[in-house]
Amino acid sequence: MTVLVFIVLATLCYSLFAIFISRAGGKADANLITVIGNMVGAILPFIVYAYLRAVKPQLLLPTKGEGIVYAILAGVAVAAFGVFL
Repeated sequence: MTVLVFIVLATLCYSLFAIFISRAGGKADANLITVIGNMVGAILPFIVYAYLRAVKPQLLLPTKGEGIVYAILAGVAVAAFGVFL
C-alpha cells in the first residue's frame, strides 16, 4: 500500500474514534470508557506484532531499551489524554 492509503486510513480511524468517544460520553463513567478504549486499542497492534514476530521477524526493527522507555511514556501520555478528554 502507498503512504497516501495509510494516511487516509489513519484519518478515517481517528475520525471514527472521535465520533465513538463523543457518543460514549455521558453514557458511562469517563475513566471506564478510557480503560475500555485503551485495552481494545492495544489488541490490534499486539496481534499484528505477534503475527510479524512469528511469521516475518525480518520486518521488525531490533528492540532497544530506549525505545521501550519512550513507548511507556507514550502510553502514559495517551492514557492521560483519554482521562482528560
